[in-house]
Amino acid sequence: MSGPEALSPESPSPESPSPGSPRGDAPAHIPCIEVVELLTDYLEGALDEELQRRVEAHLELCPPCVVFLDQLRSTINSIEQLPIETLPDNTVDALEEAFRSFHSGDRH
Repeated sequence: MSGPEALSPESPSPESPSPGSPRGDAPAHIPCIEVVELLTDYLEGALDEELQRRVEAHLELCPPCVVFLDQLRSTINSIEQLPIETLPDNTVDALEEAFRSFHSGDRH
């Protein structure tokens, strides 16, 4: 498989155990979609020890998720290299007001 589908971690790799399969003392399997949602917290060290072990166990068995993790790290590194630009105060005020209006349901 090639293209974006090959790098999209939407399903476990063939070697991945099914969610209910016993593997001795191995952590319970987490589906790819859940791992992807946890990777930012994983990189920030914000997961509890058990969840971190489960994510790492998944990554050991799932090359597509490892590719996704590597892409996430690369993106973070690239973004960190960008200069910080500031917006004029009136633009910030307008954006904040638009955000508040959008979330309050006051959409025009």
